[in-house]
Formats: sequence, C-alpha cells, structure tokens
Amino acid sequence: MATKKTLNIGLIGGGFMGRTHSNGYRRVPNFFPDLEYTPVLKAVCFRNETKAKAFAEQWGYESFETDWRKIIARPDIDAVDICTPNDTHAEIAIAAAAAGKMILCEKPLARDLAESQLMVDAIEKAGVKNTVWYNYRRLPAVTLAKQIIDSGKLGKIYHYRANFLQDWTINEALPQGGEGLWRMDAAVAGSGVLGDLLSHCIDTAMWLFDETPEIVFAIAGKINHEHEDFATITLGFKDNKTATISSNWITPIRVRNFNAVCTEARIFSDFITQEIRIETDNGTENPKNEKADIKFSRKKL
Repeated sequence: MATKKTLNIGLIGGGFMGRTHSNGYRRVPNFFPDLEYTPVLKAVCFRNETKAKAFAEQWGYESFETDWRKIIARPDIDAVDICTPNDTHAEIAIAAAAAGKMILCEKPLARDLAESQLMVDAIEKAGVKNTVWYNYRRLPAVTLAKQIIDSGKLGKIYHYRANFLQDWTINEALPQGGEGLWRMDAAVAGSGVLGDLLSHCIDTAMWLFDETPEIVFAIAGKINHEHEDFATITLGFKDNKTATISSNWITPIRVRNFNAVCTEARIFSDFITQEIRIETDNGTENPKNEKADIKFSRKKL
C-alpha cells in the first residue's frame, strides 16, 4: 500500500462539535481506508489551559494552544477547524485564509451576510480549500436519495419539503453542556433556529437541485427564546422548482425528514431512522442502494 499523505489538523474550540469532529478524524482510517490523506490531530486550542491540556490528552492531540492565533501561525498546521461560537468565525477564517490554511468552518458560516461576504472574499483571494460543515449531506439516507434522484429513475425533481423540529434546551446534563448557552445569545449566535437547524435543510435542497435559489420567502418568530425559535421558508429555483422548509426549537419530539417530489415518483428520507421510501403508481419501495430496480406505471387519465 502506498504511503498516505497527512493532513495536520488544528482544532479551535472543543465544545460539543469539537468533540464530534475529533471523533470523526480518529475514525477516518476505519471507515475510509482508501483515502489518499489521513488526518493527524496536531493541535487543539482552548482559552483555558487546563481544559486544553485535558482535551488534547483525551482525544490524542499532539499539542495544545490557548490562543487561536498561534494555531494559525504554526507551519505544521495544514487545516484549521473552526468550532467556536458564531461571532468568532469571520475573524479566525480570514486570518487562516491569509496564512494559506485550509479552512473547515462550523455552520452557520457567520452571523450575517456582511461577515459571510468578508470570509468569502478572503478565501477566494487566498485560493485556499474550504468547507462549511453541512454534514447532513453525508447521512446514508440523504446520500442515497441524492444518488437515486441524480440517476433519473424518478424523473426530474421539482419540489422539496423538509421538516427539522426539536426541543432545544441546554443544561449541564446535555452533550452541549452549560458552555453551549452562547447559542441562546442573539448577539453571539446571530440567528436562532434559522442558522442552527434550518440551514441544514437549505443546504440539502440546494444539493438535491444542484442550484442556488433565485427567490426566498420567509416567516419566523419567537416564543421561548431571545431570537427566532420557529421559521418556515420557501425557496424558488429556476423553472418554477420550489422548496418549503419548516423548523423549530419547540417541538418536544425530534422530526428530521424530507420529501422530494419528482415527475415520476416521490422519495421520502428520514434523517433519524435512515429510512428511504419511494412512492410510485406501483406502490412503495424501500431501496437499499442506488441500483434499486424501481418500476413505474404512469396512469393515463
């Protein structure tokens, strides 16, 4: 086997998503043994030195820092993974781009359009590789639905409807911990359910349609939180294709799914159970892979 190339990770922030990303990096060799690159946990950054040292020891990072600027300045860091509160994304990403680092940024990209545009401009100027962690594309039921839609077996997709609903409470007993309370601060987070949950569904819609929406309608409000905790949006794409997405932090049960309506069938994908259903005139099928033999019988009126 050829020697793998390494990708040295500098993780900034070690909250819930920092732990999640660290676990993901460690499992890459198990799930993707043929990848050209293997991630190396080179350094992690916390403002608190005691927590930084403990995190590095727990997850296997070679070193730690207490100032994110030192992570960016280090020549042994290839990629900067930004897992910090939303109000810090822009400053860190812009500095990382100027240093020529690959940028891996937690969603949402920033608190508003102005911050986001500054980040995009800096990254395009530097020409560095980058991504925003919209990981729902990689869920098996979502990836398979995309493969089936792209195969043309269902005809052309023209409507997408998604729901992402869950209660949102942060306390010491939950994985986010008490430090996750910044999400409840509008000045820090920049948005509520729109940036936290609904943005995942916007990304999925754009991925399935392979387009950027031309029209956006939205309604949002708040019941239990400082900023919006429920929202519904409609996206308009080319050729009258549409997407409607509802999300909230209020529903006491978790609901994460979408329906994609195509000219020959409807496909349902559940993010939680990883179930896929395809409904046609012949009934319902549950495909297990993209080669599923889907039969159609269009009824004549």
